[in-house]
Amino acid sequence: MDAFAKAFVAFALLVGCPWGYSVYKRHPVEAFCRGLPAAATRERVIADAEAAGLWINPLGRQAPSLWIYNQRAPWWRYACVIEFDARHGISAKVMAAD
Repeated sequence: MDAFAKAFVAFALLVGCPWGYSVYKRHPVEAFCRGLPAAATRERVIADAEAAGLWINPLGRQAPSLWIYNQRAPWWRYACVIEFDARHGISAKVMAAD
């Protein structure tokens, strides 16, 4: 291989590997957020998250929003953030949590 091809492969690996790992780590939370029923209650969301093996922010169990993480460790974390009105979830989005 010539020098340009080697540089291109090195660059592709430096960019592609972290991007692929990020997609891999984001998928469980994204799938959980997409699978939530439109009118899910806080208790139902917490039970479903625990059954899926996701980690729930213990400080936010009674807050207006509930943060559900893909893991406990501080790197490569993503969260499904669910906003609640008086009783039911009104919006859910996935965001980077680090």
